[in-house]
Amino acid sequence: MRCSLTFVFLSVLCLPALGDSTTRGFLGANAAATGLDGSGVVIGMVEPGRPGDPDKDLPANYHSQVNPVQVYSGTSIDGANSQFTQGGNGQHAIEVAGVMIASNNPAGSITGISPKAQLHAGAWTGFDDVSRAVASDRIARISNMRAINVSAGRTPQGLDAPDATSIWSRFIDWSTEAQDVLYVVAGGEGFNTGIPEDNFNGLTVAASQEFNQGIGSFRQTWSGNESAFDPAGARVAIDILAPGFEILVPGRGDNTSIQNGTSFAAPHVTGTVALLQQYAETQANPPNSNPGFTSRNHREPEVMKAILLNSADKLSGVHGSSRDVVRGDGSNWTATAANNSSFVPLDEDMGAGHLNANSALTNLRPGEQSPGMVPRIGWDFENIGAGSFLDYTFDRQVSGHVAVTLAWNRIVDKTGSSTGYNFGDQFINQNIDMELNDLNLYLMAANENNINNAIASSTATEDSVEHIFSDVPSGNYKIRVQHTDFLGDDQDFGLAW
Repeated sequence: MRCSLTFVFLSVLCLPALGDSTTRGFLGANAAATGLDGSGVVIGMVEPGRPGDPDKDLPANYHSQVNPVQVYSGTSIDGANSQFTQGGNGQHAIEVAGVMIASNNPAGSITGISPKAQLHAGAWTGFDDVSRAVASDRIARISNMRAINVSAGRTPQGLDAPDATSIWSRFIDWSTEAQDVLYVVAGGEGFNTGIPEDNFNGLTVAASQEFNQGIGSFRQTWSGNESAFDPAGARVAIDILAPGFEILVPGRGDNTSIQNGTSFAAPHVTGTVALLQQYAETQANPPNSNPGFTSRNHREPEVMKAILLNSADKLSGVHGSSRDVVRGDGSNWTATAANNSSFVPLDEDMGAGHLNANSALTNLRPGEQSPGMVPRIGWDFENIGAGSFLDYTFDRQVSGHVAVTLAWNRIVDKTGSSTGYNFGDQFINQNIDMELNDLNLYLMAANENNINNAIASSTATEDSVEHIFSDVPSGNYKIRVQHTDFLGDDQDFGLAW
């Protein structure tokens, strides 16, 4: 069943609600309805503090329903009742962790999105970019780490601009590619928290809120990022919306509170990644051994990013959505530059739309497809050579709204440590133009080969995402991914349709 959106907070995966749909406060889904609870999936988080650990800390410093696998400070396992569990930083870390892994055992009113995911939680030991990056690298190097939640920004320093050249932002882009982990970043809520939402390779999340009796959402992020890369605003910071209004969260000493903001929207996305990864792993392993998953390419961050964006809600009644998602002024997707210009893939208020984990699971289920003839729903992880193109032709006629999303990584290089990131390492090349290949996306008639005759296209030059959402008449169509000869390098990408 689909969830109603009397309030924008929802039971993720849109499973039967854990109470009346007008009740605020449940963090996640009734996992028993599908068996998805994040079991076996490794996720992480990094913040100025860390959640209390019931296995080592005093009750005053933890919530009994939030039990991370391990807690760290910097590069080391943290000691009991350390400074990182104290004050607002420790409290905030418990709240964020709870959205992901709060367990209803012992029985309680709070259940996280992925209550059985294995959470590793790190605190950074300094407030400089290098310390943040080193602490994050410690989490990223944990075996099978799939996603890291970053619900903490920082004040831009000195001449910082939201142009992805800060160490913290460049680290996220480097780590995504080098360590195969998806960073889920909370969008800033004021002018002083803009970094690192200017990353290219992660997912930056805005908070949704009740609007006009719950039919839409609005943006909470730093306006400075709207046009940081292009005076016309062709690249924006926000990738996706997620619940961030009146969320019941756990705190120290088994207390609870109601909180708002992107800090609590981001872990909805991170927890959803755990659910999707759990499903994919059950398909990849015996007795299923589903050939669409045995490559393990579902683990690639570009694939998760493409699927989550492609399945996001925009318009009620389209692709299983029961809601209209709107911007701050009340207008919906049809009024956005992203809908009306091939040069703008995402909207500055809503990104690709609102998180819909049920639709994301639908997009994931068919498994990986290869270029050529493909079913009408699917995904692929592929490599494309400079100056070439790949076609994906639907094996049947399609009509109505077609959604296609392409995601690839900016390539950031560094010197220093041969593995991981450490103090003294240096990133090479401050020129983003030398790090970002240009891929384009086209929806074309199946027998058409001239991209100028495409039915719809996404051809942004300053982003690592292309997105098409187009209403088409019944017909035979294909998707074309084209790599313009920008840097001359081959490029991996994730594609979802």
